[in-house]
Amino acid sequence: MENRLTIADKKWLACALDSEGFICLRKTGYVVIGITNTNLDFLAECKRIFPYFKLRKKKLYFGKYVYEARIDDIFSIRLLLKILKPYLIIKKIKLMRLFYSFLPNLPRRIGKLIEEV
Repeated sequence: MENRLTIADKKWLACALDSEGFICLRKTGYVVIGITNTNLDFLAECKRIFPYFKLRKKKLYFGKYVYEARIDDIFSIRLLLKILKPYLIIKKIKLMRLFYSFLPNLPRRIGKLIEEV
């Protein structure tokens, strides 16, 4: 997967995640990474680059639907972060703050994710 992506694809997806994306840790201990936008073509491009994204229509905002591309399984998250880590700017800092602020209380699977990325 990683080898088939061009540097331009990796940079494009990192920019999309930095600008329109989110990385959050649920109370259950699961990490969710996603990108939201009102332009479905934009998210379709995210899915083309990284096929593990799941697309869904969220809600209507001022006459437009908001769409979301998200991943929540550990395999896909590990792969995405491994691919994008060199290209992330804003979310790299937030990702480290999020993980290290919760590190003592994180479930074992999340601790492994941090070590591997």
